[in-house]
Amino acid sequence: MDKAGGRDLDSLLANALEAVFGAIYLDRGRRAAADAFRRLAVTTGEGDNNKGRLQELTQAEGAGIPRYEVADTSGPSHRRRYRVEVWLGDEIIGSGGGSTRRAAEQAAAGEALATRTNRGNAAMPASAHGNTPTRYGGSQD
Repeated sequence: MDKAGGRDLDSLLANALEAVFGAIYLDRGRRAAADAFRRLAVTTGEGDNNKGRLQELTQAEGAGIPRYEVADTSGPSHRRRYRVEVWLGDEIIGSGGGSTRRAAEQAAAGEALATRTNRGNAAMPASAHGNTPTRYGGSQD
């Protein structure tokens, strides 16, 4: 499997990790599984949830709930790449890419959060005026 790049496939790694946490849960219970997850998240730095943080921020500001749309897919089926845009109302507030749709959504939300911070913590736009979407940032992979 490793010769075919299996070590780099997020879905295989996620399934293996799910099995490990499931085994910990069955053997030691929910608290032990949650503790193991927290330790792993801190160790790998993967504890960030940009989508959740962005949604909390936009709802707190009364701007609504962000929505995510796949803007582009590329590559062969075994090495697919996704480009996702995050919209708030009629405005594109971020975009990002990744090897899975979820990773691309997290990257897009991260860009939207970073753009907001770079704009001096101005309120997130509730919607655009007019028919043309407004882009904030829009980094490429």
